[in-house]
Amino acid sequence: MGTRTPSTPKPGTQAIRGKKAAPRDLNVRIEIGSGKGRIERAGRATLTDDTLRFRTGRTGDQGADFFIHLRYDQLASVVVDPSAASLTLTARDGAVYKIHIGKHAPAWKDYLRPPAGRLSALGVTPGARVLLLAVADEELADEIEACVPGAGAVADDVGGLESIVVGAEHPADLGRLAGLATRLQRPSGVLWVVYPSASRTLTVETIGKAAAAAGLVRGGTVAISRDHHALRLSVATER
Repeated sequence: MGTRTPSTPKPGTQAIRGKKAAPRDLNVRIEIGSGKGRIERAGRATLTDDTLRFRTGRTGDQGADFFIHLRYDQLASVVVDPSAASLTLTARDGAVYKIHIGKHAPAWKDYLRPPAGRLSALGVTPGARVLLLAVADEELADEIEACVPGAGAVADDVGGLESIVVGAEHPADLGRLAGLATRLQRPSGVLWVVYPSASRTLTVETIGKAAAAAGLVRGGTVAISRDHHALRLSVATER
């Protein structure tokens, strides 16, 4: 019979412990918002299959019970902060939640798994080279900015863009397509025209005609919201 000190793991348990999954139910501290409007609460956070649930319970000087139910499909981005001890969650409505969680932050990012959704359909992913221009759908514009900070402030001389998302409310807005086409990454860059789905003057046909004049090929459409669609345009392949 061998001996072991109290700090020595039981034989055969090292590998098992190394593979232990991070808990989905933890005491955390959460910050909501920023600036003077920022609030901070301590409580219990739980991850279900599709929702982050946070609740303070009755916490004395923090006031009445406080809770958050945030569905994963409401998330625009989830970022592990440089300290690797907290997560910053940005919702599609622009709300920001910073969760101080400790060593399990990277694992919780994987658990949250923000769904692909419409941003992925547009080629908008964290780290992508994206230009956002004149999109009237404010919710979509905020989502893109949250996912790719600075997308709406890309300098005019920057090219090699993987994705351009440009708004068009009137036929005259299509005149910018030729200039934007030259800024796309070749051959895989994609330009999306976001237009009012009920417009009588901006249709797939009229946008496609302007695209052809700009050396772009018309693709399929994506329903962005109740009021807007996006038409996919790509660089024409030379023959």
